Amino acid sequence: ARTQYGPIISVWFGSTLNVVVSSTALAKVVLKEHDQQLADRHRSRSAAKFSRDGQDLIWADYCPHYVKVRKVCTLELFTPKRLEGLRPIREDEVTAMVESVYRDCSDSVESEKNWNLPFPYLGGFFKALTLIQLGSSQAAVVVLPTVTTEEEEEKAMVVVGTATEETTADRSSHSQPEVSFLLLYSTSRRRFKDRREERRRAIYRCLLIIAAAQLFTAAFADTRSLNFYLASGKGSWMLVSLLWKLHSASRRRAFSSLPFARIAMATPGGHPKDEVYLGAVIPKRIQLFQAIQSQQKSHLDSLPHDPIRVTLPDGTVKEGKRWSSSPLDIAKEISKSLASNALISQVNGVLWDMKRPLEGDCELKLFTFDSDEGRDTFWHSSAHILGESLEQTYGCKLCIGPCTTRGEGFYYDAFYGELGLNDEHFKQIEAAASKAVKEGQDFERIEVTRDEALEIFSDNNFKVEIINDLPSDKTITVYRCGPLVDLCRGPHIPNTSFVKAFACLKASSAYWRGNKDRESLQRVYGISYPDQKRLKEYLKNLEEAKKYDHRLLGTKQELFFCHPLSPGSWFFLPHGTRIYNKLMGFIKSQYIQRGYEEVKTPNMYNMKLWETSGHAANYRDNMFLLNIEKQEFGLKPMNCPGHCLMFQYRVRSYRELPIRMADFGALHRNEASGALTGLTRVRRFQQDDAHIFCREDQIKDEVRGVLDFIDYAYKIFGFTYELKLSTRPEQYLGEVETWDKAEAALTEALNEFGKAWQINEGDGAFYGPKIDISVSDALNRKFQCATLQLDFQLPDRFKLEFSAEDETKLERPVMIHRAILGSVERMFAILLEHYKGKWPFWLSPRQAIVCPVSAKSVDYAKQVRDRIHQAGYYADADITDRKIQKKVREAQIAQYNYILVVGEEEANTGQVSVRVRDIADHSVMSIESLLQHFADETAAFH
Repeated sequence: ARTQYGPIISVWFGSTLNVVVSSTALAKVVLKEHDQQLADRHRSRSAAKFSRDGQDLIWADYCPHYVKVRKVCTLELFTPKRLEGLRPIREDEVTAMVESVYRDCSDSVESEKNWNLPFPYLGGFFKALTLIQLGSSQAAVVVLPTVTTEEEEEKAMVVVGTATEETTADRSSHSQPEVSFLLLYSTSRRRFKDRREERRRAIYRCLLIIAAAQLFTAAFADTRSLNFYLASGKGSWMLVSLLWKLHSASRRRAFSSLPFARIAMATPGGHPKDEVYLGAVIPKRIQLFQAIQSQQKSHLDSLPHDPIRVTLPDGTVKEGKRWSSSPLDIAKEISKSLASNALISQVNGVLWDMKRPLEGDCELKLFTFDSDEGRDTFWHSSAHILGESLEQTYGCKLCIGPCTTRGEGFYYDAFYGELGLNDEHFKQIEAAASKAVKEGQDFERIEVTRDEALEIFSDNNFKVEIINDLPSDKTITVYRCGPLVDLCRGPHIPNTSFVKAFACLKASSAYWRGNKDRESLQRVYGISYPDQKRLKEYLKNLEEAKKYDHRLLGTKQELFFCHPLSPGSWFFLPHGTRIYNKLMGFIKSQYIQRGYEEVKTPNMYNMKLWETSGHAANYRDNMFLLNIEKQEFGLKPMNCPGHCLMFQYRVRSYRELPIRMADFGALHRNEASGALTGLTRVRRFQQDDAHIFCREDQIKDEVRGVLDFIDYAYKIFGFTYELKLSTRPEQYLGEVETWDKAEAALTEALNEFGKAWQINEGDGAFYGPKIDISVSDALNRKFQCATLQLDFQLPDRFKLEFSAEDETKLERPVMIHRAILGSVERMFAILLEHYKGKWPFWLSPRQAIVCPVSAKSVDYAKQVRDRIHQAGYYADADITDRKIQKKVREAQIAQYNYILVVGEEEANTGQVSVRVRDIADHSVMSIESLLQHFADETAAFH
C-alpha cells in the first residue's frame, strides 16, 4: 500500500505478520495503527531501533530481528505482464519439481544422501511471489511458508495494494536484468527434537528456493543473474551454507540453468554477507597457501642444520641450528617470561617473526609491547584480526591494513559495495575478532613468486594491483591466521591470543590509494592491548579527548571557524588571532637570539621551478595550479625551492655559511576534502619554516642548535618528546659515503645533546637522513610537529655553490630543513587540546577582566582596564548590571586568567581584588604590583 511516508508491504504467512517498511516515520505509523495490544507489546523493544537514525528498516512482527536495508525508499511496486499471466502452480507440479531437484542434488552432498523429506501440500505457494523494482534493479519477494494446512496456506500470499494495477514502468532499460530474491520466512515456534530435524527443514527450504528460481527464470528468460538475500532468524546461516554447498557441488544439474551470482543472508547490520565470494575464495586461498608452505617446509628440512652463534644485546652468545632454531627458541632458553611476552625480534637489524628459522650467525634483539617495534607489530597483527573479522562478517574485499602512522592503533580498508559502516556494526565486528583471539590462530609466513601471489589473490582486484606494482626484485610474502590469507610484508606476533583486548574506534570512508577518482572504500579504525586494563585507560583518555576537541573549544571560545565557501582554510577571529600572533612572536623572538634571518618569498611560482625541485613530478596532485598568460603556475606548498633561489641569486662565500633563512609565508596544499580535519589537516596554513645552508663540517653544530631550540620550545609548552634517527632507505639518491658522513654527524649531535634517542633503520627520506621528533601532550597522545631533515638533493638540483676556502674551488652546500612548531594551525589545535582550553597567561587571548561590584565602580573599572591594555596585555571590563557573583562565574567559564573585582574601597585606594581563574582565594594588589606580576608571568612563560 502507498502512504504519505512511502510504500508498505504486509506479508502474511501462518499466524505471523511481517511488515516491510521504507522509512522510520512509516515504521512508527505501523506501530501506532496496529492493534494497541500488539503495539504495546513491541513499543519498548522497537522504539529505540526506530528512533536511532533515519535508515530504512524491515520490521518483522513477532520476531526480534531487525534487518536494515539501504535505499528501500526508492521502492516502486508493479506486476510485469509476464508475471501477470503466471497461473498458480498445481500441487503435482510443485511436488514433481521439488522431487526432481531432490534427486539432482542429493548425490552432490555426501553428508545428505538420505534426506527422507516429506513433501506437504504446496498448492498456492507461488501466489506468494511478486516482483518489485528496487532502484535500477529488480527483486522478487518470496514467502516460504512453514504451514501445512489449507486454511493457513490461503494466507500465504503477498498483499500489495497497487501491485495488481498496471504500471507505466518501462522494462526496456532492464534487458538481461540482475534479479534478486528477498526471502522472508518464519521459523517454527516449536523446538526441534534434534539438530537433524532442524537441518532437514533447512534442506526442505533449499529445495523450495531452487524450485522458485527455476519457475522465475522460466518466466523471465532474459535474466542475467540471480541473487538470493535471506532475511530471517534462527537457522538462516545453515540454510545459506547448504544452498551454497549445493550450488558449488560438482554435480549440480538442478542449477545448470540458473545463473546464480550471489547467495547471501542479510546480516543484523543490514548488509548481505556474500557467501559466494567467501565460499569460493577462502578455501582456494588456504589450499594454495598450504601447498606452498608444505613445499617450503620440505625444502628447509632438507637443508643442513649447522650450528650457529646468536649474539644477544648484552654480549651473551647462545647456540642454535641454522634453518631450525627460531628467535622464540632462543627466548625460551633465556626465560619463560620473556618467551611469553616477546612479540617480535630483530635479526641483524631486520625485524623477524618469532617463529621464523634463523639463517646463520646473527645478532638478536627481542621486543615486547613496551617497545615501539613490539607495539607497531602488535597493532599490525591486530589489523589482520580486524581484516579477518570484516571478511568473515561481510564478505568484503580487503585492501590494506597497517598500524596507523600516528603510532596508535590500526585500521583496515575494504571494499563493501554500497555498504556504509558505522558504530552499530562494531559489536558484530568485535565478536568475530574475539573469536579469532580465543582460537589462538598462528601467524604463518610463506614467500611466493609473483605468479603464485596473483593466483592466490586473483579474486581481489585491489591485491592484484598491489602485486603488479611491486618491483620485480621484491620478495613477496603472504601471511595466514585462521581463515585469513593476506598479502603482507610482515612481520607479525606469534599468534592471535596475545591480543587480549580489542575495540573498534570509528568507521569512515576512504578512496583506494587516496585517489578520489578510484573506488570508495570503508575504513574501520581499531585499538588493541595485551590486557583489558590498558584498553580501558585508553578509552577513558579518548572520551576525555573528545570533550576537549579543538573544534568544539574553538567555537565555544570564539577563536576560529571554517566556511563552506573556503573549505580547508580557516578564519581566525580576533581572540584566535591573538594566540596565532603570540605563537609566531615567540618563535620570531628566538630567531633574533639564534641567528636566523627572516625572509619573505612569493606565494606563486612558474611550474618550471617545481620541475627543477622535483615537486612537479612527485607532488603535482597536491598543488593548486593556475594558467596565467598561457603559462602554468602553482601556489607554493612549501618554501624550500624559493629559499634555494634566494641562496642562488648571488655568489656565496664559505665565510657566510651557515645561512639560516626563516619564512612564515602562507602555504597551500590541495588536500582531498575527505582528509580535511579541523586545524590539523588544512589547505591553507603557515609554518615556522626555516632552511639552513651550511658546509658538511658544520652539520653537527647546526643540528645540535636545532635540537636545543626544540627542547627550549617544548619545555615551555609542557610537552615531552622522543627522538629517532632515521637512516638511509633502500631507495636513496646520492653517494653512500656522503650518507655515512651525514648519519655520523647526526649521531654525534644526538649523543652530545644528552637525551635518549633511538635509531630507525632505513626510514630516512630518499634525499637524506632525518631526526624524527614526536611530542606527547597532557592526554599522552603523540604528534609529529618538529622537523629536522638533511637534504643533499635540492642543492644539487638547483646547482647551489659557494666559494671554498681555496678560492679556486666551488663546493655544494648541505641544506637542513627544520621547523619547531610545524604548521602554526596544527600546533594551535594541539595546544588548545593540550591545555584543555585553559590557556597559560602568556598565550591567553583573555588575560584579565575587570568586574565592578556596582555602577559606582564602573568608571574605575574602565581606568584599570585601560592601564592594563596600555601595558600590553589583553583586558576587558564587564560593565553590565549583573550581580558580581554572576560576573565572576561568567569570567571563569570564559577562561579569563585573572578576574579583577573592584568596588568603592578599591577605587579609593587605587587597588584591585585579584582572583585567579581556578583558585577560590583572592588577594588585594596595587595596579603597579599587578602589572609587575603580569610581566613576571609573561617572562616565565606561565
